[in-house]
Amino acid sequence: YYLVATDGISSVYSGTPLVPHSVTVTNQPTLASVSPNNGPAAGGTPVSLAGTLFQEGASVLFGDVLASNTVVLSANQITCVTPPHFPAMVDVKVVNPDSTQATLLNAFGYEDTSVVLSMPNTSADYGTIVQLDLSAANVVGLRAADLTITFTSGVLAAQGATTGTLTVGWSLSANTATPGTVRLSLASATTVSGSGSLARVNFNVVGVPPASTALTISSATLNDGAITPGLSHGSFDVNGFFTVSGTVNYFVSRPVPGVTLTMAGGGTYSAVSDTSGQYSLADVPTGTYTLTPTKSDDVAEITAYDASLVLQAAAGLRTLTANERTAADVNRNSVVSSMDASYILEKSVDLIQVPFPGAGIVWAFDPTQRPYAPLNSNRTAQNFTAVLLGDVSGNWQPGMDLALPAGGDPKVPSATSASLSLADVSGQLGAEAVLPLYLDLQEAALYAVDLVLSYDPTKLSAGTVSLGSAAQGMMMAVNTQTPGAIHIGLAGADPVTAGGALLEIPFAVLGVSTSPIPVAFQRAVLNEGQIPANLDDGSVTILFSSADFDRDGDVDADDFEQFVSCASGPAVALESGCEAKDFDGDGDADQSDFGFFQRCYSGANVAANPGCAN
Repeated sequence: YYLVATDGISSVYSGTPLVPHSVTVTNQPTLASVSPNNGPAAGGTPVSLAGTLFQEGASVLFGDVLASNTVVLSANQITCVTPPHFPAMVDVKVVNPDSTQATLLNAFGYEDTSVVLSMPNTSADYGTIVQLDLSAANVVGLRAADLTITFTSGVLAAQGATTGTLTVGWSLSANTATPGTVRLSLASATTVSGSGSLARVNFNVVGVPPASTALTISSATLNDGAITPGLSHGSFDVNGFFTVSGTVNYFVSRPVPGVTLTMAGGGTYSAVSDTSGQYSLADVPTGTYTLTPTKSDDVAEITAYDASLVLQAAAGLRTLTANERTAADVNRNSVVSSMDASYILEKSVDLIQVPFPGAGIVWAFDPTQRPYAPLNSNRTAQNFTAVLLGDVSGNWQPGMDLALPAGGDPKVPSATSASLSLADVSGQLGAEAVLPLYLDLQEAALYAVDLVLSYDPTKLSAGTVSLGSAAQGMMMAVNTQTPGAIHIGLAGADPVTAGGALLEIPFAVLGVSTSPIPVAFQRAVLNEGQIPANLDDGSVTILFSSADFDRDGDVDADDFEQFVSCASGPAVALESGCEAKDFDGDGDADQSDFGFFQRCYSGANVAANPGCAN
């Protein structure tokens, strides 16, 4: 180009059309921002670059590492994905195809947040020297670290430090001039990755037991802050011997003896709670422990009433406390349901044994464990609450006798009463006699019945018990596995409020008895004793054929001999003692009476029909 200046008369030239000035224009891009401006060291962060004069086909570099998926959206915007890089602040550069470029300094921070720095939890004796590691886990691309550790100067005195397993060959400066503080500075020309110790700090143990201190990582700067570590502080205890004590109470404030308390960790120590529920573990050395209570015996008072409470809770008719829910959830599935009630009712009659299916334990405790990390002093009031699974009502007592009487529980006074009566029935040898159990209820709500009945197993055999009209809708469990005993449990969500036949109990008549065979109450408890009950035993009387003179259950040759010895002929008076042979009641024992005898004859060991002579 050239310039011409004129005042209207003359002209002055700068350059000429033949020798013009020249102008060179260069398309130099600019980079104004990178968003987001930080991301993980593993790369993979989508970013957007803003600037000017970006060209199609431009490349993007993060600290001299090429980005991927670069797209030039316009002359003012590029998108790409960051490449991997060790944790650091890096420059971002855009390079156009014509080699023009723009750089934004410290534009993107590669970060690593998965790193964890930790100090140990440990102990040692007074007067010794210990070496404690400052450890790092999951570091990637570490090349510099500035760290401060604080502690109680009356417990430990720092003496110096050396490099750790991750930092072999690094430079290390340790400042221990300030009591209770160690400052560490580490650096290397190359990076390291992995897990291990950064530094090992030497301490004199100067505290007299019991003494302890926290080991706190009060500051940590890695790669100028590009690595953000999680911190796991430690602790140090001067070794000593300590006592742990407390009380185990039932969830209704009753002491529980016989609980084994076990401390496990730096050794194993145990004690058993006494009759007042108290325990003490003495001379336990410093260390990390877990205290766990266990008990599997002394199982009593899991009753049909407990099953009733669970049925009520499952139906939404009753709200249980937290401890009652623990007792009710016997299969430990975190749900109180009718299945739990079924298991409890089975246990109430000993059809199953504890632990309940799915439970794995007999007793539950709150808390389940007590951790000591560490144990470095005497611990008192380390108490536990005990719950016997299945005892929802909480009426368990230590050493309780399962064979409770029928009277009321003194802790639940009641003016109401009931009567339970077993009928007196008759039955034929070899046949079945059904014995009803009747309930007479006076102004009471009956939710549960626990029964144990006894009988002579050589004379009777219990059959399948069924509910009577008064107990319809109740759940029942029956155990007849022990000869001579019937265990029965009845439970309902809704109460029985009127009397009637509670049960129908069939017996097969097995053996001969000339007197009534007793069926008696051994245990009868209504609502766990809240309803006092009067009891009336029953019996089964065997019916004999009138021709069974020797009362052995059959009519055979022995009975025929007795008939013949008394046979008098027509119109001949009977001798004394022969009256039973006069079947037709005409005062003699003749051919007519023999006809009756023939109808009754069964043969030896064959039960005779009691009504054969009718």
